[in-house]
Formats: sequence, structure tokens, C-alpha cells
Amino acid sequence: MTRNGLLVATGIVLLVAGLGWWTLQVTLLEPGARSTASGYGQFVLAAFGVVLTVWQIFGAKLRSGRATADADALTDTLAAVVRRQWTAAALERGLLQPEPLPIRWHLSSEPVAGPPASATARGSFAPLPGLSRTTPAQLRSGTHRTLHRVYGGLASGRLIIAGTPGTGKSSAAILLLLDALNHRNQVGPQQRRAVPVPFLTTLQGWDPDQTSVRDWLAGKLVDVPAFSGRHRRRSAAELLDAGRIAVFLDGLDEIPEDDRPVVLRALSRQASFRIVLLTRTSELVVAARGGIFTGAVALELTPLKPGDVTGYLRRCLVDPPPAAWEKFLATLASGTDPVAAKALDNPLSISLVRDVYQRTSDAPAAPGVDDLLDRTRFPASESIAEHLLDQAVATAYEPQPGRARSRYTEETARRTLVFLATRLSAASTRDLTWWTVSHWTPVFARILLGGVVGAFATAVAGMLSVFEISLFLGSHPAISSLIATAGFAVIGLVVGAATHGRLRMEPHQLNLYGGGRVQWKANSTAGFSLGLGFGASSGLYFAYTAGTVTAGVTAFLLQVLLTSVAFILASTLRDKMVTQEPSKAIDPRYLLRQSLLAGAAVGLGAGLAITTGIFGLVAVANIVEPWESVPTAWEFGLFVLTFGVNLGIALGAVCSSGCTTALAQLYFFLTGKTPLRLARFLDDARDRQLLRTVGSDYQFRHATLQDRLALEP
Repeated sequence: MTRNGLLVATGIVLLVAGLGWWTLQVTLLEPGARSTASGYGQFVLAAFGVVLTVWQIFGAKLRSGRATADADALTDTLAAVVRRQWTAAALERGLLQPEPLPIRWHLSSEPVAGPPASATARGSFAPLPGLSRTTPAQLRSGTHRTLHRVYGGLASGRLIIAGTPGTGKSSAAILLLLDALNHRNQVGPQQRRAVPVPFLTTLQGWDPDQTSVRDWLAGKLVDVPAFSGRHRRRSAAELLDAGRIAVFLDGLDEIPEDDRPVVLRALSRQASFRIVLLTRTSELVVAARGGIFTGAVALELTPLKPGDVTGYLRRCLVDPPPAAWEKFLATLASGTDPVAAKALDNPLSISLVRDVYQRTSDAPAAPGVDDLLDRTRFPASESIAEHLLDQAVATAYEPQPGRARSRYTEETARRTLVFLATRLSAASTRDLTWWTVSHWTPVFARILLGGVVGAFATAVAGMLSVFEISLFLGSHPAISSLIATAGFAVIGLVVGAATHGRLRMEPHQLNLYGGGRVQWKANSTAGFSLGLGFGASSGLYFAYTAGTVTAGVTAFLLQVLLTSVAFILASTLRDKMVTQEPSKAIDPRYLLRQSLLAGAAVGLGAGLAITTGIFGLVAVANIVEPWESVPTAWEFGLFVLTFGVNLGIALGAVCSSGCTTALAQLYFFLTGKTPLRLARFLDDARDRQLLRTVGSDYQFRHATLQDRLALEP
């Protein structure tokens, strides 16, 4: 219950109590005084009713104004976070400096969407402030500069950007996103509310059969640092409902083929906000046979022209260019080499040519870019593309002026990237999510490493418990220490092996704000059932040992009460403070640490619940047969509490997804597949523009690069 709810409930209780007291006092008065008091009471109630009505009216307006102000502040914060994230991504891709490659588009002629009139003639979206309604004539063709006008004036609010691999769909989306943010900053504060903040994410992880697009997107938005507090998911959903967020969805072609038509139909029925959908054309054609994205208009990116390519490459070179570059650019501009022109008609190949051959321009012995004109070595455009992809890793890890030398060799980087690409392609995904890395380890390795780590962690917990008890009691129980260490190690071995033997699902995170959804019914049922089981066992045992029914009933009732209450409290704490919604994205290492802390918190709650149950047994035993001395009971209680808490924390951390992922990284290092600190390598590869991040997930910078590396042995 919130603080306002608690105040309201308290006020209602006080009001009811006051009215009851007043009624009692009036009833005890003399008839004459009773009539006077009743009239006064009616006046008080009428006045109270007037005050309450006025409070409700003005309070509602006050709350409405406060909610609007909060939504404005949250939207502005989200816009700042999104701008910072995608400006950095645009700089990494070279979309801002030098002048980016031109992006051209035309209305798709493929059977992937309805008629353009269905997207422009009617819909629920008015043009954004400062823009006019998009007409069918404006959808024929354009550049990235006109793309924002189409996006902002489309009546249906539904846009599809399609293209062949490497044509720059992601680049077009990023530039459109930044244009949308710039437009939002240019309008006035009042008009700004009508301009939604663009949010770019992938479709990976959405199951339309289980979750609505609104709820799924709200779960994705809580990854953004702009959303915080216990009600952040609700705040995200409210912004979506109010149209304050526009959603850019990438990767329709990267989800399973059977799911694509389902996603299109679900978006058609459920989306009440502006949507930009990014996909490959061929996959969209197949998906549209099972259902189109109703009301959407499909724009297709066109290949680049030779003049676009040469102009861009000249801006990246010294003036005049080296001889090899001059020969290559002149041939490309003349149009006399169709193989080279076709190979370099997309942003991916152009960026690779720039990166691969810029480093060789000052090395006379190194191959020059004019080697790409050799038709004996490169008879087709596909052979040029494959050659450039093969050189991408070597180029990224070669020392260059102004860039720090990598701690990883080219051999280590290539081996790791090939391993990652192979695993991702086998799973039919583009997203490298840190907690799924453990799925790649063999079952035997998970069981072995989990058992060893579990035994070690619990053994340390046992030694720590004995040490803590010795500090309180002033003794040094060496034998007890050995027994506790060995016993805890066996428990940790069994639990660790059993836990790590099965695949881990989405990790839990520690939510310090609370606000998680408490499963009261399930927790109460489980707690009461567990209490009945413990209570029945305790009752039968003490009834038999004490020889009286009273002892058995006492044991039963006390054990049921203590065990049920302890389990319900521990489960409530888990539900409130531990959630599967990451409280912040960006850094996978942060999420890993959070998973370990969440596991330890769950273990702490479980340890306290078990300890409370044991205390119940001790209390019943003390009732049946009192302890000989109070210190003996106190020492036993300290012993149980210390061991229960330490063991719970150790096992909770061992059973967490963070521990499973860390052990998977250790396994890959021992088997020579990746460096020990995989997250640090991923950051380095991202800095060298081989990978990119979307939230806390890593992706290969280009899907074509992942596909090429996955083919290497």
C-alpha cells in the first residue's frame, strides 16, 4: 500500500470510529439534549460532506496537473537518454562525421502492405507540430531528409523500412530517430507533448501469444535508466498509452519464420502508438502472406549510386588521394566496372573498403585498393564482399595512430568472434544476451563446475559460521569447525550440481525500490501447506515422546504458526525485492552482480524461514521438557541462526544466474574459446566497431559479418 493509500485508510478508520463514538454519546443523552445534539451532528456531517466534495474536485485537478508534470519530466529525461545512446551509436558508425552516405528510398512494389491510401487517408494520428499530412505522392521516393516528414505526417502512424542485407536499414532508422529528437527540441514546450520520443529496440524475446505488445514494451522500457522507482513499469505503460513514445522495432527478419506473421497480426490489432518496423525485404514478403501490418506503408531502400560512393570515400581520404585510391575511384565513377559497382552499392561494403584500405595507403608493400579491380582474383561482386568481410577483424585489431592497442591479438579476437557467431547463428538470433551464455556449456561441465563451486562456497560459509559463534561464545570448537565445513560442503556439492545441471531462465535482479507483485494466494497456500506438514510431524513426534495429547497439539499449532508465517514473510520479501525486470540496462556486468545479490537475498530469506521453523521445534521441545539452563538454549539458538543465514546466502548466490554465467565464462576460457573476462572483450570489440549494443544485449555490427564468421571452421 502506498503512503497516500495508508493515509486514506487511516482517515476512514478514524472517521468511522468518531461517528461510532458520536452515535453512542447521543444515544445516552436526555431526549431534549439528544434532539439538539442530533441537529448539530447533521450540520457537522453536511459540512464534512461539502468539504469532502470540494477536496475531491480540487484534489483530482491537483493530482491531474501533477501527473502531467511528472509525465513531461519523465519524457524529457527519456529523450535525453535516447539521444545520448544513439548519438554515440551514430558516431561509431560514421553517420555524423564525415557527411553520411545518402539514403534513398522508394515505395515498395512488393506485396508486403496495403495501398498507400490506407495509411494516408485515415488514421488516429494527427501530423506532428510543424509538419503537414503525408500524401500518397510524397511516398513515391525520397531521401533520409524527407523520411522524417513521412514519419511525422503519416495518418496511420505505421511505417515499414525494408531493404536487402547491408543497404543501411539500421543507419536509416538511427538518422530518423535523431531527426525526430531534433524536431522535438525545435517545437515549443506545449507542442512538445504531441511529439513522441522514439525508442529503438529489437523484436527478440516477444511472444505475442503470451504477452501484449504494450506489456512487452513496458518491460523493455524499464531497462532504460530514465525509468526508476517502484512504479517504473506502470509509468512506461502510461507513456505508451498516452502516445508519448514512438516505437522503432528492428529485426523482424531475425525472429523465427513462423512467428513473423503472428507478430504482424498482433501489431495490427494492438499497436496504439507510432511504429517504425525494420526488416529485410525478402523475409517481409514471405511473412506478409500470412498477414500484413494493417495500415502501414512500406518503403524500400535503394542501392547506392557510384557517384554517392566515390563522393563519400573522397571525403574520408587525403586530398589528393593516393594513386591506388585515385585509380579505383576513377574506375568506379566511370561505370566501366559493373562488378565493383555492384559490390559497393551498400553501406556495409563501403565502410569495409574504407576501413580495410585506409590502413594500407601509407604502406607501399601492402596490397592497394585497386586490387579489387583484378577480375582474375575477384571475378564477381560476391568474391569482393567475402574478401572485405574476411579482412574486417584484422583491420579492427591492427595498431593504428590515435587508437590504443588492444590487449587481445587478432588470433584471439577472431577465435572468440567465430565462436560467438557460430553459437548465435545456431540459435537463430542476433542478440547476445549475457545470461544465455550458460546454455552453450555441456550439461556435464555445468554439473561439475556447479558442484565444485557450491561445495567451496558452503564450506566457507560453514567455517565462517563456526568463527562467528566462537567470537560470541569465547571458545574455539576445532572439531565442530571440521564437521560443519564437511557437512556444508556436501550440501553445496549436491545443490550446486543439481541447480547448474538445468538451464537457467531470465535472471532475477535486486529491486531496492520494492514494488514487485506479491503472489499472496500462492505464498499463503504454500506456507500453510508447509506449516501443516511440519506441524503434523512435530505433533506426532512430541505426542509420542511426551506421552500426552496436549504436547502433540501444542507442537502442531506452534509449528504451523511459525513455519507458515516465516515462509509467507520470506516469500513476500522475495516478491517485493527480487524481480525479473532489470532495474537498469547498459552494462551486463552490472546485471551479473545484481543477479548474485538477488540470489543471496533469496537465500537469506530462505535461511531465515528455515531457522524460524527450527526455532519452532526448539520452542516446543522446551515446553515439553524445559532446558536445563537458559544459556544452553541461547547458545543453541545462536548456532541455528548463524548456520541457517550463512548457508542460505551461500546457496542463494551459487544458484543464481550470475554464478551460472560466470562459470560458463570460466569453462569457455579453460577450453580455449574465449578470454576469461568475456564482457571486457565484448566492450573492446564494440569500441572497434565489430559489435554494437542494444540495451544490455550485444550484436554484430552487421548481420552479414556474423553470417560470414559463422561459416569459418
